[in-house]
Amino acid sequence: MFEVYLISVFSLLLSEYGFQTRKNAMERFGAPFQWGRTIERFVIWGAIFALWFIKVTRGWRGFLIVAVGGFVMGEITAYILRRSIRKDIRNRYPLSRPLIHFLPLVAGIFPSILMGVVFYWIFQEPLWTTALLPILVLKFMTGFIALFCWGTVVTVSLIGLVRADQISDQIEPRLNAGEVIGILERIFSFTLVLSGGLAAIGFAVAAKAAARYPQFKNSAFAEYFLIGTLSSVGLAIIIALLVSIP
Repeated sequence: MFEVYLISVFSLLLSEYGFQTRKNAMERFGAPFQWGRTIERFVIWGAIFALWFIKVTRGWRGFLIVAVGGFVMGEITAYILRRSIRKDIRNRYPLSRPLIHFLPLVAGIFPSILMGVVFYWIFQEPLWTTALLPILVLKFMTGFIALFCWGTVVTVSLIGLVRADQISDQIEPRLNAGEVIGILERIFSFTLVLSGGLAAIGFAVAAKAAARYPQFKNSAFAEYFLIGTLSSVGLAIIIALLVSIP
């Protein structure tokens, strides 16, 4: 069932956040229903479980339970996510609240449990005994996609809770330097944790702080910098630690 959970989270993070800028992501959340995202999730579920169907013979019922069930649950989660974000935007949270962006991670639990129960009821066999894809591959794919737009939006939305004035003028349509630095920072931290070089993360943070040192005289900027850096690096470390769990 853990594999189903990872596929659910991966499909939502890729289709709803992907590799775009935070401004484009928020515009898409506020836009009307888009078939492109639904098709993207459908392709992910269909392709992965087509491979599983070929590898493990359980008949069409098994395929439909897992593939269609996971896709439908993902659509429900995506709808709730977009609706919650639009509500936050109306309530003057330009990037929504951080907890809302964690919805795909939490909601991924429900389809895995539901499909596991149904699968066992029909086939009298636990779903996790029918390997879909290597767990390590799924964990890395899910963790890696989270480092990009999702990590940026979570980090900046956290800053927005206490320093909304600091981000109001920085939501640009193009990928700006700050977003690039944040993405590189998370990839660097993620890689160091997986390779056992956790202590080296401090050098990256120190280098970033040195480049911004003259601006630290402004207390508002210093708070903005610390919140952003700690949350960004912290997310990358947590994701890497979760990926590295056997």
